[in-house]
Amino acid sequence: MATRGGAVFRTSGLKKVGPAQMDLGGAAFAPVFVPFTTGCEVWRSNPDFVSPPAPAPAPDASQWESLGNAGAIPPAPDAGAIAPSPPGDFFSRQSSGGVPAGASASSPFDGKPSNVDSGVPKAKVILDSPDDQQQTDVAPDPIKLANAVPCDWKITDVKADVSEHIEATSYWGMLNNRTPWKDGSGNQIRGGGSRDSNFEFAYSEQDKAITCTVRVMLIPMDLFPVDAQGNRDSEAISLTIPYSYSDHWRMTPGSTVNGVKMDYRDAVGGDYDVSALRSRIEAVLNQGSYKLILDGCSKGAACGCRVKVNFRVDLRISVKGASIAGFNPHVSNHLFPTVLRADTSSWGERHKWRDEQKVIHDYPMANVEAHECGHYFNFPDEYYDQGGWLHESYIKNEQIDFSLVDAKAGSLVWQGHSPTNLMGDGANAPLKSGSVTAAIKPYYLEYVRRQFSLSTNKLWRVGYDA
Repeated sequence: MATRGGAVFRTSGLKKVGPAQMDLGGAAFAPVFVPFTTGCEVWRSNPDFVSPPAPAPAPDASQWESLGNAGAIPPAPDAGAIAPSPPGDFFSRQSSGGVPAGASASSPFDGKPSNVDSGVPKAKVILDSPDDQQQTDVAPDPIKLANAVPCDWKITDVKADVSEHIEATSYWGMLNNRTPWKDGSGNQIRGGGSRDSNFEFAYSEQDKAITCTVRVMLIPMDLFPVDAQGNRDSEAISLTIPYSYSDHWRMTPGSTVNGVKMDYRDAVGGDYDVSALRSRIEAVLNQGSYKLILDGCSKGAACGCRVKVNFRVDLRISVKGASIAGFNPHVSNHLFPTVLRADTSSWGERHKWRDEQKVIHDYPMANVEAHECGHYFNFPDEYYDQGGWLHESYIKNEQIDFSLVDAKAGSLVWQGHSPTNLMGDGANAPLKSGSVTAAIKPYYLEYVRRQFSLSTNKLWRVGYDA
């Protein structure tokens, strides 16, 4: 109502008290909305400028419907029951309560360090009903979409390379049975970690769509046994060694470790189809038809301000890492003939697995490359077995909080372990013709949502269909 102390809420009534004084510290007059700043401080410096309003009694449950809260949540708990918010948290300074139920406490505008690129170009947003929205500084959770109500809105095009950071951290590694992950000497191995994620972020007004593109250079490499003179051992049982993260991640081209040398190949295998691989990856990443929807719109889940999100992967083969005209890679990957356990810098043309007797077998094509591309787009892992990069919320004092892993299982947040999701066990699900075998959930768009919110200075949320 743009007043300070001019209205008192009592149960279902609304009563005007005394002459209203315009509050120039209100959001409508703030020179900068986020973070909340203002130069009009007279009402702060003069306590008699406006008489403080009398506190209204909190309505009980029977009164929520009469207050227009039919079907809504109860009032938020008092701030005394939650940890204090940082000084930059605009929402907390405007409310006596904490984070509303059904919302998370992480937002691009909450004054906390962000894991997305704050330097992203700013877009201009034009809405046909700019007053028809009530945004708060709290990150909204995904919403189930209703039939859209048409509206007229425009956002200027944006295109830039961005640098984000995976919300993961190091911890003491565990196996899938929740026992310590140990090396051959009985020492527990560290798991987890983090990395920067670089990709192209673009919004097209014509398409009403965001496209995130990662450019990947694939450099053909080989691992092979060598003799005492350092030459390829032509008498070895296996002329090529499958790449395995734990054994080979420290190696560089030309290096030799334990009789195995890493070096360049002159070409990829004859049956390696880069175009088919790209199509498979994008089919997994773009399933679900999830969208971004403007938060705070009075139309709620029917708001017509919706943005489609596309993930694109541009794969190029480069012999010995030679530059490619017009192609500036975000990632340079080693591509081996075979791989036991891939990572974000090393893939394989074919996949293998090793049994308990150390015998190596062929493994069918799976979603491993799509999983690694998920990391390029800033996704954490949804598994912990042997060092997965779990979301940092599950790590307490360098240990996995398994009570939290269990409590959040099946909810629309990053999982501690998922048997079907792409960033979990779905990475190893064998491919099936005509179907996708690894799931993508709405929250996989969380970092796109944060990045677009910063670019537009509007809070967006992830929307999904039934």
